[in-house]
Amino acid sequence: MKIEDNSKISEGELAAIPKLAKTLTNTPLSELIEAGVFLLPAEATQLRNSSKDQYILKHDSRGYWTSNIMGFFNYEAENLTITSWFATAQNDYFLNYLLARVLRLPAVFHGFVPAEAQDHLLDMLPYVFAAYLREAMRKGPYRCYVETIERDSNVRGRIDLNSQIQTGNWYDGKIVYRRRELVADNFVMQLVRLVIDQLAGRKSLVPLLQTIRPEVAQVRELTSSCPGRLSRLIYQNLQRPVRHAYYHEYRQLQRLAILIATHRSALLGAGNRRLMGVAFDGASLWEEYLAQILPAGFEHPNNRLQKGGRPLFEEYQSGSRIGRVYPDYIGSVDHRAVVADAKYKPMGNIGGDDYFLNFQVKCNDDNESLIVV
Repeated sequence: MKIEDNSKISEGELAAIPKLAKTLTNTPLSELIEAGVFLLPAEATQLRNSSKDQYILKHDSRGYWTSNIMGFFNYEAENLTITSWFATAQNDYFLNYLLARVLRLPAVFHGFVPAEAQDHLLDMLPYVFAAYLREAMRKGPYRCYVETIERDSNVRGRIDLNSQIQTGNWYDGKIVYRRRELVADNFVMQLVRLVIDQLAGRKSLVPLLQTIRPEVAQVRELTSSCPGRLSRLIYQNLQRPVRHAYYHEYRQLQRLAILIATHRSALLGAGNRRLMGVAFDGASLWEEYLAQILPAGFEHPNNRLQKGGRPLFEEYQSGSRIGRVYPDYIGSVDHRAVVADAKYKPMGNIGGDDYFLNFQVKCNDDNESLIVV
């Protein structure tokens, strides 16, 4: 089944995908991400409030509505494709262009595939992996404590008496001990490298790996040890999911790497994780695209990372600035300050909180100004 974003959907249309429609309808995007949906841009998952209030399908008294989210979704034998409202019958050139410009992905998406073709959803995972790897590596490699067994004369950990007895050698001055160290050469990074090596073996994905060459080189440099058996590595990652708040980007990357490494298309609509999907946040893609083409004088505050905001008020006596806000764009045109907001939706859907007032009040004594957005 194929529908468009930012449009009204009749209940009869959704009758063809009852289980998938029930799963997606009125379910916050943040919950769907935890259930098995991968969202692009990857940094869109960091939104403090939007992901909790954003939906793929919304049902109210007026009926069913799609939002700014596009993508492919699968639940057991049911499939749904949501295209942009700019799409033609066969191709979605608009989404393809945004992905190429914003995410720096090669132009490989030749339009949306038929909704019943589940294999295409798995074919897209390497491109999602590249975007998630680039986003995660911005914080550096994932590090965790790894315990190793060593035997030398410089004991730097807990002595392993049982292993020492098994060696049968007590006279060379070497002691068996267990050492716990914070390292980047761990089961998560080893799985990421294994996936990279798998993708490197596919000729069609060489252009994709070229877009993440620095990240690939760093992962290979850090994971010099042999990862061992694939089954053991998969088991370690399944048993020890990334939970540290600082490395939350690696949680989705870990899930994605497991899917790609196992080569199990049966994971689509099987087992406990029945929902599977790749979603594109049209609003975030459009906002980042506009930031690229606006003149150099415009700033683009990042409300996801809480960077680049401006104070809304300034106290008269103390001069302290309070009420920090994060407009989409701040710049100047003809020496006049401009505050702009990006909207990815049809004109008929814009209303309510989409409108903001921008005005300036000047004080009489010190000619101080107060700007309200």
